[in-house]
Amino acid sequence: YVLKGGLDFNQLESIFKQILASMSNSKLTSLRGQQINLISLLIEHHEEAVIQELVNSKSLNLLDNIINCTNEEGYRNIVLSLNTLNILVSKLRPFSSDVMGFDDSGNVIMSSAQPEEATNSTIENCKLIYSAISPHFEAHDADQEIKKSAIDAMSSLFYYMGDLNMENELLTILKVLENRIENEITRVSALRAITRLSSSPIKIQLSKLNRTCLQNMAEYSRQQSREVRMTCMQALNAFITSI
Repeated sequence: YVLKGGLDFNQLESIFKQILASMSNSKLTSLRGQQINLISLLIEHHEEAVIQELVNSKSLNLLDNIINCTNEEGYRNIVLSLNTLNILVSKLRPFSSDVMGFDDSGNVIMSSAQPEEATNSTIENCKLIYSAISPHFEAHDADQEIKKSAIDAMSSLFYYMGDLNMENELLTILKVLENRIENEITRVSALRAITRLSSSPIKIQLSKLNRTCLQNMAEYSRQQSREVRMTCMQALNAFITSI
Protein backbone atom coordinates (compact mmCIF):
# COMPACT_ATOMS: atom_id res chain seq x y z
CA TYR A 1 0.00 0.00 0.00
CA VAL A 2 2.81 2.43 0.90
CA LEU A 3 4.92 1.50 -2.13
CA LYS A 4 1.97 2.37 -4.37
CA GLY A 5 1.86 5.88 -2.88
CA GLY A 6 -1.45 5.29 -1.16
CA LEU A 7 -0.96 7.49 1.91
CA ASP A 8 -2.48 10.98 2.14
CA PHE A 9 -0.90 14.11 3.63
CA ASN A 10 -2.10 13.53 7.19
CA GLN A 11 -0.95 9.92 7.22
CA LEU A 12 2.46 10.77 5.80
CA GLU A 13 2.88 13.70 8.18
CA SER A 14 2.18 11.42 11.13
CA ILE A 15 4.64 8.81 9.90
CA PHE A 16 7.36 11.38 9.19
CA LYS A 17 6.94 12.92 12.63
CA GLN A 18 7.42 9.52 14.25
CA ILE A 19 10.47 8.74 12.10
CA LEU A 20 12.10 12.12 12.79
CA ALA A 21 11.37 11.88 16.53
CA SER A 22 12.93 8.43 16.57
CA MET A 23 15.98 9.68 14.67
CA SER A 24 16.56 12.48 17.16
CA ASN A 25 16.80 9.89 19.94
CA SER A 26 18.76 7.29 18.00
CA LYS A 27 22.54 7.03 18.20
CA LEU A 28 22.85 3.71 16.33
CA THR A 29 24.29 4.43 12.87
CA SER A 30 22.66 1.38 11.30
CA LEU A 31 19.23 2.27 12.68
CA ARG A 32 19.50 5.86 11.48
CA GLY A 33 20.44 4.53 8.05
CA GLN A 34 17.24 2.47 7.93
CA GLN A 35 15.24 5.51 8.99
CA ILE A 36 16.78 7.66 6.25
CA ASN A 37 16.09 4.91 3.74
CA LEU A 38 12.42 4.76 4.81
CA ILE A 39 12.10 8.53 4.34
CA SER A 40 13.57 8.10 0.85
CA LEU A 41 11.09 5.37 -0.06
CA LEU A 42 8.11 7.37 1.17
CA ILE A 43 9.21 10.40 -0.86
CA GLU A 44 9.89 8.34 -3.98
CA HIS A 45 6.53 6.57 -4.05
CA HIS A 46 4.14 9.44 -3.34
CA GLU A 47 2.72 12.23 -5.44
CA GLU A 48 4.66 15.44 -6.00
CA ALA A 49 1.94 17.71 -4.58
CA VAL A 50 1.82 15.80 -1.28
CA ILE A 51 5.61 15.79 -0.92
CA GLN A 52 5.77 19.53 -1.66
CA GLU A 53 3.17 20.20 1.02
CA LEU A 54 5.14 18.10 3.51
CA VAL A 55 8.42 19.85 2.69
CA ASN A 56 6.78 23.26 3.14
CA SER A 57 5.21 22.25 6.47
CA LYS A 58 6.89 24.36 9.17
CA SER A 59 5.86 21.92 11.89
CA LEU A 60 7.67 19.04 10.19
CA ASN A 61 10.95 20.61 8.98
CA LEU A 62 11.44 17.59 6.72
CA LEU A 63 14.02 19.13 4.41
CA ASP A 64 16.10 20.50 7.30
CA ASN A 65 16.18 17.05 8.89
CA ILE A 66 17.30 15.38 5.66
CA ILE A 67 19.98 18.02 5.19
CA ASN A 68 21.22 17.49 8.75
CA CYS A 69 21.70 13.81 7.89
CA THR A 70 24.24 14.76 5.20
CA ASN A 71 26.53 15.75 8.07
CA GLU A 72 26.46 12.32 9.71
CA GLU A 73 29.75 10.72 10.70
CA GLY A 74 29.07 7.38 8.99
CA TYR A 75 29.73 7.52 5.26
CA ARG A 76 26.86 5.14 4.51
CA ASN A 77 24.28 7.46 6.04
CA ILE A 78 25.70 10.42 4.12
CA VAL A 79 25.28 8.43 0.90
CA LEU A 80 21.67 7.57 1.81
CA SER A 81 20.94 11.23 2.62
CA LEU A 82 22.39 12.43 -0.68
CA ASN A 83 20.36 9.80 -2.52
CA THR A 84 17.25 11.04 -0.71
CA LEU A 85 17.93 14.61 -1.87
CA ASN A 86 18.47 13.23 -5.37
CA ILE A 87 14.93 11.80 -5.31
CA LEU A 88 13.42 14.80 -3.56
CA VAL A 89 14.38 17.43 -6.16
CA SER A 90 12.28 15.71 -8.83
CA LYS A 91 9.27 16.01 -6.51
CA LEU A 92 9.83 19.66 -5.68
CA ARG A 93 9.74 20.80 -9.30
CA PRO A 94 8.49 18.04 -11.59
CA PHE A 95 8.22 18.31 -15.35
CA SER A 96 4.88 17.84 -17.02
CA SER A 97 3.77 17.07 -20.58
CA ASP A 98 0.36 17.48 -22.17
CA VAL A 99 -1.27 15.09 -24.64
CA MET A 100 -1.17 16.77 -28.06
CA GLY A 101 -2.97 14.05 -30.01
CA PHE A 102 -2.25 10.73 -31.70
CA ASP A 103 -0.03 9.69 -34.60
CA ASP A 104 -1.09 7.45 -37.52
CA SER A 105 -0.31 4.34 -35.45
CA GLY A 106 -2.46 5.46 -32.55
CA ASN A 107 0.49 6.35 -30.31
CA VAL A 108 0.04 9.29 -27.96
CA ILE A 109 1.91 12.45 -28.96
CA MET A 110 3.11 14.39 -25.92
CA SER A 111 4.24 18.01 -25.77
CA SER A 112 7.77 18.86 -24.66
CA ALA A 113 8.31 18.47 -20.92
CA GLN A 114 7.89 21.74 -19.05
CA PRO A 115 8.81 22.49 -15.41
CA GLU A 116 6.33 23.75 -12.89
CA GLU A 117 6.48 27.48 -12.21
CA ALA A 118 8.94 28.02 -9.38
CA THR A 119 7.57 29.51 -6.18
CA ASN A 120 9.63 31.40 -3.61
CA SER A 121 9.74 28.28 -1.45
CA THR A 122 11.02 26.24 -4.43
CA ILE A 123 13.86 28.70 -4.98
CA GLU A 124 14.69 28.75 -1.26
CA ASN A 125 14.67 24.94 -1.09
CA CYS A 126 16.89 24.80 -4.17
CA LYS A 127 19.53 26.95 -2.44
CA LEU A 128 19.31 24.88 0.75
CA ILE A 129 19.77 21.62 -1.14
CA TYR A 130 22.69 23.05 -3.12
CA SER A 131 24.41 24.12 0.10
CA ALA A 132 23.93 20.63 1.55
CA ILE A 133 25.31 18.77 -1.48
CA SER A 134 28.12 21.18 -2.35
CA PRO A 135 30.64 20.27 0.43
CA HIS A 136 30.50 16.59 -0.55
CA PHE A 137 30.48 17.40 -4.25
CA GLU A 138 33.59 19.57 -4.05
CA ALA A 139 35.53 17.60 -1.40
CA HIS A 140 38.82 16.08 -2.57
CA ASP A 141 39.26 13.62 0.30
CA ALA A 142 35.71 12.26 0.53
CA ASP A 143 34.82 8.59 0.27
CA GLN A 144 34.38 7.59 -3.38
CA GLU A 145 30.80 6.43 -2.86
CA ILE A 146 29.99 9.82 -1.31
CA LYS A 147 31.54 11.57 -4.31
CA LYS A 148 29.47 9.52 -6.74
CA SER A 149 26.24 10.12 -4.81
CA ALA A 150 27.01 13.83 -4.58
CA ILE A 151 27.58 13.99 -8.35
CA ASP A 152 24.25 12.26 -8.99
CA ALA A 153 22.39 14.52 -6.54
CA MET A 154 23.96 17.70 -7.93
CA SER A 155 23.18 16.78 -11.53
CA SER A 156 19.55 16.10 -10.53
CA LEU A 157 19.33 19.45 -8.77
CA PHE A 158 20.49 21.33 -11.87
CA TYR A 159 18.46 19.13 -14.22
CA TYR A 160 15.27 20.27 -12.47
CA MET A 161 16.22 23.66 -11.00
CA GLY A 162 19.29 24.92 -12.84
CA ASP A 163 17.41 27.93 -14.21
CA LEU A 164 16.55 29.36 -10.76
CA ASN A 165 19.27 32.02 -10.53
CA MET A 166 22.01 29.36 -10.37
CA GLU A 167 24.40 30.76 -13.00
CA ASN A 168 27.38 31.20 -10.65
CA GLU A 169 26.79 27.83 -9.03
CA LEU A 170 26.68 26.21 -12.49
CA LEU A 171 30.17 27.51 -13.27
CA THR A 172 31.39 25.94 -10.04
CA ILE A 173 29.89 22.52 -10.70
CA LEU A 174 31.18 22.43 -14.29
CA LYS A 175 34.68 23.08 -12.95
CA VAL A 176 34.34 20.24 -10.46
CA LEU A 177 32.90 17.88 -13.08
CA GLU A 178 35.88 18.59 -15.33
CA ASN A 179 38.17 17.40 -12.52
CA ARG A 180 35.97 14.39 -11.76
CA ILE A 181 36.08 13.30 -15.41
CA GLU A 182 39.88 13.16 -15.20
CA ASN A 183 39.62 10.82 -12.20
CA GLU A 184 39.22 7.18 -13.24
CA ILE A 185 37.02 6.33 -10.24
CA THR A 186 34.51 9.18 -10.66
CA ARG A 187 34.74 9.44 -14.47
CA VAL A 188 31.60 7.50 -15.36
CA SER A 189 29.46 9.32 -12.76
CA ALA A 190 30.72 12.70 -13.98
CA LEU A 191 30.09 11.81 -17.63
CA ARG A 192 26.55 10.73 -16.78
CA ALA A 193 26.08 14.07 -15.03
CA ILE A 194 27.13 15.90 -18.22
CA THR A 195 24.65 13.78 -20.19
CA ARG A 196 21.85 14.59 -17.77
CA LEU A 197 22.58 18.31 -17.63
CA SER A 198 22.73 18.45 -21.43
CA SER A 199 19.34 16.75 -21.77
CA SER A 200 17.48 18.95 -19.26
CA PRO A 201 14.28 20.47 -20.71
CA ILE A 202 15.17 23.78 -19.05
CA LYS A 203 18.18 24.11 -21.38
CA ILE A 204 21.16 24.29 -19.03
CA GLN A 205 23.91 26.42 -20.60
CA LEU A 206 27.01 24.20 -20.83
CA SER A 207 28.95 26.45 -23.17
CA LYS A 208 31.38 27.22 -20.33
CA LEU A 209 32.54 23.60 -20.26
CA ASN A 210 36.30 23.65 -20.78
CA ARG A 211 37.50 22.76 -24.28
CA THR A 212 40.21 20.55 -22.81
CA CYS A 213 37.53 18.59 -20.98
CA LEU A 214 35.72 17.92 -24.26
CA GLN A 215 38.99 16.81 -25.84
CA ASN A 216 39.58 14.46 -22.92
CA MET A 217 36.08 13.04 -23.33
CA ALA A 218 36.80 12.33 -26.97
CA GLU A 219 40.05 10.64 -25.94
CA TYR A 220 38.34 8.53 -23.27
CA SER A 221 35.81 7.33 -25.86
CA ARG A 222 38.64 5.21 -27.29
CA GLN A 223 39.49 3.48 -24.03
CA GLN A 224 39.26 -0.28 -23.59
CA SER A 225 36.45 -0.11 -21.03
CA ARG A 226 33.14 -0.47 -22.86
CA GLU A 227 31.30 1.38 -20.07
CA VAL A 228 33.62 4.37 -20.34
CA ARG A 229 33.42 4.39 -24.15
CA MET A 230 29.64 4.25 -24.22
CA THR A 231 29.23 6.85 -21.45
CA CYS A 232 31.63 9.22 -23.21
CA MET A 233 29.78 8.91 -26.50
CA GLN A 234 26.44 9.52 -24.78
CA ALA A 235 27.82 12.59 -22.99
CA LEU A 236 29.35 14.04 -26.15
CA ASN A 237 26.19 13.36 -28.16
CA ALA A 238 23.99 14.99 -25.51
CA PHE A 239 26.33 17.99 -25.24
CA ILE A 240 26.45 18.55 -29.01
CA THR A 241 22.67 18.21 -29.29
CA SER A 242 22.15 20.79 -26.54
CA ILE A 243 24.21 23.59 -28.08
